[in-house]
Amino acid sequence: MKNIIITAGLFVITSCGTSSIDTAKMEALAQMVESRNYVFVAEYAYPMNGRSIYLTSEYTFAVSQDTITAYLPYFGRAYVAPIDPDEGGIQFKSNNFRYDITKKKNNWEVMIKTKSVQRNYQISLNIGTTGNATLNITSNDRQSISFNGYIDKGK
Repeated sequence: MKNIIITAGLFVITSCGTSSIDTAKMEALAQMVESRNYVFVAEYAYPMNGRSIYLTSEYTFAVSQDTITAYLPYFGRAYVAPIDPDEGGIQFKSNNFRYDITKKKNNWEVMIKTKSVQRNYQISLNIGTTGNATLNITSNDRQSISFNGYIDKGK
């Protein structure tokens, strides 16, 4: 009986500690998302055709107040081939974009549309309260691609 009471007490103490840590993490995440200062780190790519691809290098999508920067791989069908072979993947930096955020119960939905890069991108970022996120990128001359990863602190 004594062991059950001790175990129950430890469970309550552990639950309370975890709750305050989760709350602090959620508040920090909310601050990053709403202040537009975070980095999405991609761990998996999901092309339209084929299966998931585990990414072994660090690929990111960075958001700041006035700039978005993408350094992501691309797997899929391109309808227009790039002239420069170094233009593979999804790599751009834009200062001209539209940023809309919607707070839902357990996540944030961020919609970004670029206006000043060679390809116009529509970017959908779904961020969970734990920091896990899904990024979907659509452009006018390629199949869309999705990535799973997490949100990290911006610069």
